[in-house]
Amino acid sequence: MLSLLVPFVVCDLVLKGALVFTGTGDPGFMGGLGLMRSDLLFNLGYVLFWVGLFALARRRSSRWIVVGLFHVVTLVIALIAASAYQYFKVTGSTLDSDYLYLWFASPEGTGGAIASEITPGILILILAILAYVALGPLLVTRLVVRWRGWSDAGIRRAPELSWLRVLGVGFAAYALLSLSLLPGGSSTGVSKSFSRDAFVNVVMTAAQVAE
Repeated sequence: MLSLLVPFVVCDLVLKGALVFTGTGDPGFMGGLGLMRSDLLFNLGYVLFWVGLFALARRRSSRWIVVGLFHVVTLVIALIAASAYQYFKVTGSTLDSDYLYLWFASPEGTGGAIASEITPGILILILAILAYVALGPLLVTRLVVRWRGWSDAGIRRAPELSWLRVLGVGFAAYALLSLSLLPGGSSTGVSKSFSRDAFVNVVMTAAQVAE
């Protein structure tokens, strides 16, 4: 799990940090942290959410379902973060659900415009994300097992479940994810949509459209 979560968090924060400190002038260290507050809270909440979910998935069948969902959801969020980064670099605007709806409704109309703005760097990043999500966690896990000299039996033996800890992790994840919906960096004069995490902003704009 950590072999996928750690690179995901690092990638998400690095992309947002690059936009904050190079694309919005000089917000200063504290101003930059304010603009990244939603991203930090979302990533912490996201990590705790999956930690709690994996702790609940005790049976082999349910664990495989959780693993599948974990990889798919993490891949989607990582691709949205990479797309939001490139979209802001090109247009100066934040990626929202309206553009995604337009792309899904008319991929042939927007596909050419998107392809013309894809740089080699962002293409390499997207391919790296796809490759790592598919193969990275398995390779990293095997390397760590060999390096530490762990046996398969020791890896598969599930620790005793503490419901109090699971509830604590669940409440903490809920609180962090809820707080990530609130934009930060109000003193910098940057738009609320930019000061939200990229995935959070897409979800928020989709919710507003649904209303």
